Amino acid sequence: MLRRLFFALLIVPAISCSGMSKHSSFTDLTATDAQKKGLLQTRVDEFNREVYWGVLDEAATFIEPEAREGFRKIAKVRRRNEKIVDQAVDDMEIKADENIAWVDVRTRYFNKRGSYYVKERLERQTWRFHRAQGGWLFAATEEVELEPEEIENGVTSHAGGARSLLENTWSNR
Repeated sequence: MLRRLFFALLIVPAISCSGMSKHSSFTDLTATDAQKKGLLQTRVDEFNREVYWGVLDEAATFIEPEAREGFRKIAKVRRRNEKIVDQAVDDMEIKADENIAWVDVRTRYFNKRGSYYVKERLERQTWRFHRAQGGWLFAATEEVELEPEEIENGVTSHAGGARSLLENTWSNR
């Protein structure tokens, strides 16, 4: 009994102060490969919601420390020039045993300067699972070229449908 008390008083506070993300939980620390998908889904939704609303400091808390500055620079330029209309997850691929995932996010937006036609881009986000830092963290993104037929037909999701990241988003589908 005394050992358990010692553990609770000494070890648990040390874990909670070890540089973990404020979005972390005990579940993130002890996640099995099967649980990682659900944790990733939650992180992706929360991160992209913050990007949608332009709350970049909050979004940065979901990013690996070494990638935060680059993210802020790109996000500030985009926030100044674009207005996001909608975002949706198209696809998610997880290699849980390697602690890496790729998430395709389709973003509909318009340029604040010039025409207000809604445009679309597909980005592949790379996420890594860091047990010591509290779970899934955004690592990088790359723009994926849309297929010509998707652009011509105004297709906004792949087969199987996209899952909107925002609850009450405007959309002219």
